[in-house]
Amino acid sequence: TRLSRDARIIVLADSGLNSCLLVNNVAGLKVFSEDQPQGPVHDVSAELIEFFSGSIEVDNESWLVMDVPALVANGKFRSPARVASLVR
Repeated sequence: TRLSRDARIIVLADSGLNSCLLVNNVAGLKVFSEDQPQGPVHDVSAELIEFFSGSIEVDNESWLVMDVPALVANGKFRSPARVASLVR
């Protein structure tokens, strides 16, 4: 990913794994209050459903809530982080 006006860094810090993702752009990112009630996960493929903890309704729009601990616990997600730390 090249640094550009649309590039963003997403910071994940959970379960002792601190990492950052540099992405070309971010579409549909919202920050919610942890107190906001969540509904069920919907409209997600079977291979991705484990990475969402629910959904939140805002202004008649449904937003999926990412489950960061589940993402961090996934070996496929952690593998690039391990490779990067070995290269240093």
